[in-house]
Amino acid sequence: MKHKKYPAAVLFCLLQLIIFTTPVRADQALPESAQATDQSLPRASQATDNRQILLDKSQLITKPDHHHHLVASGPAGKTLIWKSSDPAVAEVTGDGEVAAKAAGHCQIIASVADDPAICAVCSIAVSPRSTTDLMQVAEKTDQKTISIKWKKAAGATSYRIYLRKKGEEEFTLYKTQTSAKAKLKGLKKESGYQVRVTACIDTPYGLAESDPADALSVYTAPAKPGKTAITGYERKKITFFRGSLVRIFSLRWKKAKGANCYKVYAKQPGKKKPLLLATTKKCSASLYGGTGHSYSVYVVPCRKKHGVETDGKKSKPCNIDLPGR
Repeated sequence: MKHKKYPAAVLFCLLQLIIFTTPVRADQALPESAQATDQSLPRASQATDNRQILLDKSQLITKPDHHHHLVASGPAGKTLIWKSSDPAVAEVTGDGEVAAKAAGHCQIIASVADDPAICAVCSIAVSPRSTTDLMQVAEKTDQKTISIKWKKAAGATSYRIYLRKKGEEEFTLYKTQTSAKAKLKGLKKESGYQVRVTACIDTPYGLAESDPADALSVYTAPAKPGKTAITGYERKKITFFRGSLVRIFSLRWKKAKGANCYKVYAKQPGKKKPLLLATTKKCSASLYGGTGHSYSVYVVPCRKKHGVETDGKKSKPCNIDLPGR
């Protein structure tokens, strides 16, 4: 009887079949070659699903005008279609290039052209644009408080304020709030700080925060200066000023501790609002008033630093008569 000859490759396959169909007891280890084959074979749960699309990102938090490329792996030979649930927030091209447009959140969807049920989603959150017009507000506060304001950012639901003292390297989060103005309290008086503000939006995918606005240098008010007192005045010559007859007079006062400037006010009988006559760094001033009038004059000591000033207590008034002769 003649034996049929098989090619070597066929014999090798038959041998492999014999090895993997040989029964193995529960207490008997698999051959090493069989173990390796078992690990390399895909299990049912690991099998590549021909009805599935996978994206390289499931969530993305970004900023306006930023671009991101999403990579999709889907069924072989199938054409994918990309679309955005809200193009006003983020647009997407036919090859998965995402362009963030404005504050908000949406979904980028990749689906099979002839079977939209086969799809994958990337959730996008876009922050508001940076705040603008950040400025210090000149309000009457104590020496440890600074008032600031800024222009509202479209779509923002909250703002974060960051603060650092002059000379420090890092900004720290001072507070989070919803309004576009704030009082920074508990600071050191007569000190400089830098402030940054970011615009934020809360989304189901997390907080989307804008880039910070340019840092604003701010200063707390100087310490309140001490008291002053008017020490005397002297009437001088009569002259014409802007077509009216006026009398010049000089005024002197005591130096106030901590003051580096003084404001001189005059109030006429029957008038509610005082008139600012002069601002000076000296402890004397040459002033003028209408002839035939009486004035109640007083001096307010000030301390000014970094463009911020603190007024002290006004002096007792001095009544000055300016006769026509």
